Amino acid sequence: MLVNKRIVSLIVSTRKLCFATLIIIGLYLTPHQVVAVESSELIRASIIEKIARFITWPPFNAEQFNLCVSSKAPLLPAIQSYYANETLANKSVKIMIFDNTDKLNQCQIIYVNSEIKDQLGPILTAVQQSSVLIIAENKNAVEAGAHIDFYIDDKKINIELNRTALEQSGLTASYHLLKVVRLVD
Repeated sequence: MLVNKRIVSLIVSTRKLCFATLIIIGLYLTPHQVVAVESSELIRASIIEKIARFITWPPFNAEQFNLCVSSKAPLLPAIQSYYANETLANKSVKIMIFDNTDKLNQCQIIYVNSEIKDQLGPILTAVQQSSVLIIAENKNAVEAGAHIDFYIDDKKINIELNRTALEQSGLTASYHLLKVVRLVD
């Protein structure tokens, strides 16, 4: 009986020590070490997926669907979280992070955020012979050659589509998407 009490006492002490250790570790984690994704960021990340569901790509042999995002994109954590188990074009989504235009022709989608909007020209040049959808989160980016842009204005999500640029890339937009966007040619 005395042995059982010692074992129980040891187990309780071990549990208390583990619990205290977890609390201490939790107190020392800074907000920079813990990445919390805002729901508004997840909504913006989901817009890319919703748009992509209405785009048709020519057949491609890649094993996964490559979504390319700048390392400077504040939306990157939300995109990584949202697409962790997502599929597009019946392929699992792989997030490719880029700092330059070297491998952008391996992408199916390139997300251009406002922090890199001045790099839109070089991005377009890098993929001009490829079927890569360029989605920008900048108003009027379609006028500069992006296929689709979206922005929030007056608490509404607005989407613009450059049909000419899209078709020149070998991509096709569904009639359903064309009904809800502002067309720019």
